[in-house]
Amino acid sequence: MIRHIVMAFALVASGSAAVAQTEVRLALDGPLSAAHAGIAMAEVEGLFADARLSVELVATSGSRDAVSRVAVGSYHAAIADLGTLTEFLNDVPGARVIGVMVIEDRPGHAVIARRNAGIAAPADLAGHTLGRVRDDEAARRLPNFASALGLRPVSDGFKSFPDTDALAAALADGTVNAIVARAPMVLPELAAAGLGADDLVVFRMDDAPLHVSGRTLAVNTDNAAPGARTAQALIRAIVLGWGRAIADPDAAVAALVALDPTLDPALEAARLEMIVQQNILTDWVRENGIGKPFNGRLEAGYSELQEDPAFVIGVDGNMVLNFGSLPSQAVRMIAPAP
Repeated sequence: MIRHIVMAFALVASGSAAVAQTEVRLALDGPLSAAHAGIAMAEVEGLFADARLSVELVATSGSRDAVSRVAVGSYHAAIADLGTLTEFLNDVPGARVIGVMVIEDRPGHAVIARRNAGIAAPADLAGHTLGRVRDDEAARRLPNFASALGLRPVSDGFKSFPDTDALAAALADGTVNAIVARAPMVLPELAAAGLGADDLVVFRMDDAPLHVSGRTLAVNTDNAAPGARTAQALIRAIVLGWGRAIADPDAAVAALVALDPTLDPALEAARLEMIVQQNILTDWVRENGIGKPFNGRLEAGYSELQEDPAFVIGVDGNMVLNFGSLPSQAVRMIAPAP
């Protein structure tokens, strides 16, 4: 059964009923970064305010944490990896959360290795310990990657690091010879550390191919008005925010820094360029708009996830995603004119 998309949001008056705004608590899948540039633009340039939304952005420890907060109702919406959202709904059937918009058509999950360690192909990872950030979504897709390539296992296990900074440093100093992560989040840091294309080999999981999409907007499902209208307003503002971020990446980086002055503008600019070109503006999105990947990709992605014996239910796509609140295709055409 397709669940209706509605969110129970509290209305708060701002001066008068005529300018009432709906408070929205939005959980991010980790610290604020270029991966959230469209959301930062929507906040800083007033797109949320124009939609009568007062949005609070909150960093979490990752996708699973963000989805959990929405499912229990303490947060209204979350940015989360689609694979993690699917896993959560498998683990907690009937949880009050559903995806409403796919932001990253491709997730950017990759294995990144040092060439001087003798690693030239995925099969060469055997016997190596891979660095990862604990509970990272990319690491959870490694068994699917190995299966797609006929490799079992693909490596000799994991060594966990607290964050992407530590992970990149471990590869740079040789603590590990290979890491698994979202490529746009670590490759700019590795380049800053002096490791470029001549030093690294990158195995992108969606080249295997894997089909599970990347970051997705998920919302709480409840039956209290005015949730459906608020979901539509939130989605539309984020779509417009990503359109502006793609059209003016310098302004997007400035928006990120305005929200978090500790961010490194150069690093976030490099990340944003990679995320847009590799994860968001795929050929499909350029032709059809952001928000909804083609059905064959979703179906293949769900099948890949169900290779994991921990999946005890058959994944019904209607249980994970409902695109009923997306704006028109014309609004979702975010690629700049050629």
